[in-house]
Amino acid sequence: MGALNFTEQIYFEKNGEQALKKLQQLFQSGIIPCIIIADPNMPKMSGTELLRILKNMNISAKFR
Repeated sequence: MGALNFTEQIYFEKNGEQALKKLQQLFQSGIIPCIIIADPNMPKMSGTELLRILKNMNISAKFR
């Protein structure tokens, strides 16, 4: 069995707008996060709104 190569990165953003900007940068680089944890009470953009935007972007279809 071959070795697994992981590149773990953890990003923390101060608000939903910054989180969306960081995620868009990652997507443009061809990187899809394994997990996104978003606080529903983040300032500027709630975690719920962030996830709604990401869902509407249909990111997974672009990387199939």
